[in-house]
This record gives sequence, C-alpha cells and structure tokens, in this order.
Amino acid sequence: MGAFLSTAGGNYLSPDDKLAFYSFNAKRVDFLIIDGYGQPAFVVEYQGSGHHMSGTAAERDMLKREAIRKTTIELVEIFDHHSDEEIYSLLHGAVKRNCGRMLKVRTLDAESRAEQSVR
Repeated sequence: MGAFLSTAGGNYLSPDDKLAFYSFNAKRVDFLIIDGYGQPAFVVEYQGSGHHMSGTAAERDMLKREAIRKTTIELVEIFDHHSDEEIYSLLHGAVKRNCGRMLKVRTLDAESRAEQSVR
C-alpha cells in the first residue's frame, strides 16, 4: 500500500480542472518514512524491473518527482539493479540527513537511561 503525499503546489490548481488537481495534489508513494515526531522525513520509491513497461511510466514518474520536490521532502529512488549494499547506503544516508536529530535524541536518551540504571 502506498501513502498519499499532499503538495502545497496543488493548492494553486483550480479544483475545476479535476484531473490536473488530483493528479498533482495527491500522489501515492511506495514508502513515506516519518521521523520521531510523526512528520514526513523522506520518501522511498522502488522502481522494479516491470516499472517502465507502461508507456506512461516516465510521465508519471516526472510528475511524481515534481510533486515530491515541491514538498521539500527528499526522494530516494531504488532501482532493481541496486545491490543490497547500495540500497543500505541510500537508505542509511537518507536517515542520517533527515532523521539525524531524532537519532541523536534517542541515543542520548538511551545513554541517560543506561547511566541512571547503573547508579
């Protein structure tokens, strides 16, 4: 199941043009990663081997990339040719860039709890 991603840019489209409004204002993403506060951190899209079999895939991808770009949320695209190591590196980097503050807070909290339990 994909998550919906609402974009600010969609607010400028007239609801009278329903096709344009809905095609831009609500895009499905494969994975929406959230931070410790429940806020969107980054999007992960998996482009499998059959992804481009549809004649409209490139156009849909371009529209989705633009919609995600307007949200200022990072997009991580994983292709079927990526190795496990490459996927790990892409995801690890995105977590560090977008969730690093939460990781530090959680690490400090865990360390504080460990210190308190030793006392």
